[in-house]
Amino acid sequence: MPHARSQVIMTSWALMALLRAGYQGEQAQEAIASGIQLLRERQLLSGDWPEEGVAGVFFYTAMLHYRLYKTYFPVWALGLYENTVREHQGAD
Repeated sequence: MPHARSQVIMTSWALMALLRAGYQGEQAQEAIASGIQLLRERQLLSGDWPEEGVAGVFFYTAMLHYRLYKTYFPVWALGLYENTVREHQGAD
């Protein structure tokens, strides 16, 4: 079942896909900016992100909860974003 609002983990996955795909086009750049903003807004004072919905379902019966996904993937996506921005600034 879809979540009612964007999830940090899934947003991170989408950001990484867009960044790896080449960071091109106005729509991609707007989507990336929106995703980065979401990650920054949802980050807690502790540096972590809130516990949200289940990250996956196995055989439509078992909910999968990976405790570190909410930390691991946002950090990865933000790091990839920063590296990508630096690469593009150096190419200009």
